[in-house]
Amino acid sequence: MTKEQHDFFAMLDNYQRISKFWNREKLSLDIPELKQELNQLSSGERHMANFFASVWLDESESFPFDILDSLKTTDSKAQSVILKWLIDPFFP
Repeated sequence: MTKEQHDFFAMLDNYQRISKFWNREKLSLDIPELKQELNQLSSGERHMANFFASVWLDESESFPFDILDSLKTTDSKAQSVILKWLIDPFFP
């Protein structure tokens, strides 16, 4: 596992309802399952799921992520994760 992958999973570890869509052994994301369950997540979880998927995929078309909307909507814990990543972005 690369440092970036390790750092990504360290961020994701705090979000159990979201982390279940990633397979650490295969280093993969179950995109169809995440898309299917996205609407069952709370608004804050949905923002974070989109954030994590966008970072993982290195694009935000599949899982649209709006940083301003996310920062207005999420709690301080989630805001901290997003802002920390913005300061030192990486892509697994």
